[in-house]
Amino acid sequence: MITIVKYTYSKSKYFIDQTLTGVISLVGIIIIPIVCFLYDFSTVLPIIFFITCVYTFWNSFVAKVNSEIVGISETKVSFEAYGKKDVYSLDKIEKINIREFPSSGKMYIRIYNNNKKNRYWIHTKRFEEGLQLFHKLRDVEYTKHPETIKSKARTVNTRYLALKNEKENK
Repeated sequence: MITIVKYTYSKSKYFIDQTLTGVISLVGIIIIPIVCFLYDFSTVLPIIFFITCVYTFWNSFVAKVNSEIVGISETKVSFEAYGKKDVYSLDKIEKINIREFPSSGKMYIRIYNNNKKNRYWIHTKRFEEGLQLFHKLRDVEYTKHPETIKSKARTVNTRYLALKNEKENK
């Protein structure tokens, strides 16, 4: 039997980090053009704010790149946000690229090609068992692509740490 381990973003933190941010961006999308029109603002700053608001809103509610639930099993990985669930069979994934940001606990995941679909931001420090999620997602990438420099460096580093611990314990 296949066991799926589900990792869930803290509800209150997800509301503040993702939902509220997306709603504020929507307000910005509506208000910025009105204010610029009424007060004849034609500077670059409102344009930058507007583009930022559109990008944030798009990522939050249209592309749904900030997952609330991540599921991992031996054969599948899934990402879920606002009712949209994407499930990928690990044996069918040809390419997975994970950019890790360990100090902030974030991961940027691209599955298949570098297109607008199949990309996710995972804020592992905000998830229950976030450190375990961080390691499991890395393991998925290393398992799929053992030939990469990143994977080889991890293998060498793991061996080095094992030898170092062995010497310290003697």
